[in-house]
Formats: sequence, C-alpha cells, structure tokens
Amino acid sequence: MAAVEGKSARPFAGIRGWAGSLARRLRFRAALERFLRLHARRQEPESKVLIWELGNFPGIVARNGLFATALKLRGQRTHSILCDGTPVACIQRGIEKPDALADWPAKCRACSATAEAVAQKYCLEVSWVGDYVSSTKLREFRELAESLPLSAVLEYVHLGANVGRMAWSSLNRHMKGLLVEEAALTPVQEQILRKYVYAALVNVHAANEATDALAPASVLTSHGVYVDYAPAMSIAYQKGLPAVSWSSAYADGYHYFTVPKGPNQLLLQGVSKGELWEQRAATPLTPAEEERLEQFLHHRYFRAGARDINVISVPEDRETLRRKIGLRTGKPVFCVFTHVNWDACFDMSSMIYPNANVWTLETIRRLIGNTEADWIIRIHPGELTDGSVLSTGDIIKAEFPRLPDHVKVLWADSDINSYGLYQLIDGGITIFGTAGVELAAMGKPVILAGQAHYGNKGFTIDTDSPAEYCAALDRVASIAALNADQTALARRYAYWYFVQRHIPIHAIDLKQGHWGDLDLDRIETLLPGRDTIMDTVCRNIVEGKDFILPSDAVLDA
Repeated sequence: MAAVEGKSARPFAGIRGWAGSLARRLRFRAALERFLRLHARRQEPESKVLIWELGNFPGIVARNGLFATALKLRGQRTHSILCDGTPVACIQRGIEKPDALADWPAKCRACSATAEAVAQKYCLEVSWVGDYVSSTKLREFRELAESLPLSAVLEYVHLGANVGRMAWSSLNRHMKGLLVEEAALTPVQEQILRKYVYAALVNVHAANEATDALAPASVLTSHGVYVDYAPAMSIAYQKGLPAVSWSSAYADGYHYFTVPKGPNQLLLQGVSKGELWEQRAATPLTPAEEERLEQFLHHRYFRAGARDINVISVPEDRETLRRKIGLRTGKPVFCVFTHVNWDACFDMSSMIYPNANVWTLETIRRLIGNTEADWIIRIHPGELTDGSVLSTGDIIKAEFPRLPDHVKVLWADSDINSYGLYQLIDGGITIFGTAGVELAAMGKPVILAGQAHYGNKGFTIDTDSPAEYCAALDRVASIAALNADQTALARRYAYWYFVQRHIPIHAIDLKQGHWGDLDLDRIETLLPGRDTIMDTVCRNIVEGKDFILPSDAVLDA
C-alpha cells in the first residue's frame, strides 16, 4: 500500500515543484520590473543592442538578461532573438543523445518554452529566429542543403558567411570526439551534416534580415561559433556593426569577451588589434601586478579555484613526480598537453594538422623515435566531464597499446596536479592550450602546432607546417629555457590574459554557482558608476571594443 501511495504522490510533488518555480520566477520578475521603473534611463529608439541566443540555454539567456538589465540602466534598448525550432539542428543536439533525426523537431517546442520563460523573468523584449525567414526561403534552403555536392559543402558561402565551415564545426561538436573526415562520412553522418548546413543557411539569412529590420547599434552573443552563434558575428562584422561574443572563463563568475577579426574569423579569447598587445608588451609588470598574477595561479592550482580543470591534489615536488611517473635521470622532459578534441577553440582558429586527433597521433609517432628526451602525454582532465564519446585517451589506447619507456601517458583521471608537472618539465607542446601561457610564464619553452591567441608574441616556438613542427620536436634536447626578456614578456601576457581580460561580473548570485541568477541583493552594482567593471562591459558591448580592464578596475576584480 505504501508503494502505491508513493507512486500516486509523485505527480503532486511535481506540480508543487513547478508551482514553486513559477512563484520564484514571478517574484524575481516583479522585483526586477520595480528596479527598472525606478532606475532605467529613457531609452532612445535608435540605440538598441541586439542579443542573439539561438542555443536557448537557460543559463545563457539569464546571463544575457543580466547584461540587458545593465544596458537598460544606461539608456540602451535591447532586443533578444531566441530559437523557435526553425533551424532544427542546433548546439543542443549530440551523438550522445538517443534522438533519431526524424524526432529532432519534437524537442523544439519545450526548448523554446523554457528559453521564453527565462526571457520573461528578465523582462526581455523577444522575437524568434523564424520571424525573419519566409516559408519560401525555408524551402529554398532545405533544397539547397540536400542537393549541394558534398565536395562543395565546406567552402560554401551565403551572404559572405562560410556556412559550410559553420556546419562542419557543429557536426564535429555533435560527434563529441568521433572526428570525421569529409571523404569518410557515413550516410547518417552526411545527413546530420546537411541538417547543420540547413541550420546555418537559415540562421545567416535570419541574422541578415534581423539586423536590417531592427537596425541595432551593436550585437551581443555568446560563443561566437557554430551554426547557432557564428551567423550573427559574421553578418554584424560585414555590416560594420560593433559585435561582441562572450564565453565562460576559468573561475565562477568570470568571462572572456571577444570581437570578430573578420567575417569568418573569431580568435576565441584573443584580441582584434595587435597594438593593444604591443602597449602591454612594452609596459613591465609592477610588483603588485606580479603578485596578482601569482595569486591567480595559486588560487587555480592550490585552492581548486578553476572551472576548466578538476584539481584533486596539491602540487608535488620535482623528485617525487619524477619517481612517480618513472622518468629517467639526466634527460630533458617535455610534455604534450592534449585537447578536448571537439573543443570550440578549433572552430575559428587554424592548426597545422587536419584535426586534434591527427595531431596527437602524429606527435606520438614522432616522439617514439626520439629517445633524447623523456616525453609525457597529458590527457586533458576535461575529458572526464565534457561528454566525449571518443576521447583522446581512447584513441591513444587503441592506436598505441604499448608505448616505449621514454613515453609516458597521464590519463584524464590522473591525480597529478598540473602546476607540479609544470615545475618538473623542461617544456611543453600544444596546439593552443592554456598550459602554453602558464608554462611560458614560468620560463619554459612551448612548441605550438596552431594559431594560439598567445602565439607569435615573442615567447613561443611557432610552427607553420608539419615539417617545421616535427623539426622542433626533433631538437627539444637542445631547446633552452626562455631568457629573462622572454619570460618577462610571457608574464606580461599571462597577466593581461588571466587578470586584465578575465572579466568578473559581480552581480551574479554565486551561491548558485557560475550560472547563478542576477543577485537581487546586489542589483545596484549594475547601476552606472557603481562598478567600474560593469561600466566597462556595457561601454564595450555598445562600442564593440576589446575587453581589457584598466588598472583601477583590476582592483575591483
């Protein structure tokens, strides 16, 4: 009898939970409306920020709602465009989910309703992506996506935007590590690719129509890549509109903001103008800035204050690590830092190999024949939590069931703290991983196999081809540590990247974590003049400028 009563009680518990959530949402909206009535400045019709969010992630819609609130308090109108399911293929799809292609549209209504509820909670003015694409155009795009020769997909351009590349990057994200080559697509994979081509065509057209109809002063989106977000960045850039994308950074409540460098180029976490770095490079760090950089690294690796890695132990000393890993004495030690192989950083940045998996395998093949150094392959810890279906670790195990003694692998679940590893090794190898910045700041040489945001700055070993890269690997035994000038330059970049460009948003309710709501108890920090950082964020969103905190704002951070 108790079991029957338990089952019958579940629907009522669900109703109570839904009612409680609705009540909290309504209270939040009422409080936000009151605040805006009291403090929002008169909004000029021609001053409008278009907020583009086709992923419909509730946390991202809410974060955009926070930015929209701050902009309204400075006299800006905002208008958000959400996804109503018109593109069908989107960032929420993935091979790890059981949905058949034919069933994809069935999820769209609930997804749109969830995003709309968050938008209403934040008092957002909203329209839908489907509002900007006619039925005639949808039919045209569907036919094009189905008939386009596969060989022409990757470089297909619509309205100046490379929809083929957008679709390809979305497919690779969809495959969660099962990276595919164009010529080796299975029939099902080709079908999925064509769904993303259709979505890219729809979204590029919608972005073009929306920017014409709404005439925004600037455009804001998250990510800036994939078929969901890249269209808005590409169209805005081509029309000369200020455009900014944001992404989550290395600690809760922190963000990176990026502006496009071209119609189909967004160097994630990089800056658009070289002279900005030149100014920083020419200015030595003060003792206070040196201390602030060390505080960041200490918090990241000693206090587990990072979102991108799982720190489960304190750094160990060099000799302990050498014995633990099984390294030889008297040999230089270089470490290859692998990537989450479907990461967004691959979508708008170039690398010298076709993809991260090819780079990893070719690198290991080269290392096997070089016994002049001990080599460590550090598998990205994020592979434990990122939802990868085929991880880099899986690929290495399948391709190299046995490795020689001078090549060691630290798997994703290794308890070795990366900071201790940095102190042990003589240098590092990556495509464009964060480890490259951290190692260089410690005076260690770093070989790059891709267009890293910190590459070609005077403190890395940059390669432009597989031949150059392999030559650099072959000579690691003779590669010296960075000299004092190079190390100082690397530390200036590290400070610039980890402190000045690592932007905290103080109005987030961090008791709820990184994706916490706007904290109504701290909402007054959004008012003009109350928070130097929020003033900078809003100004740069409107003007489309690179986000670099001035010295006084760093103190607030």
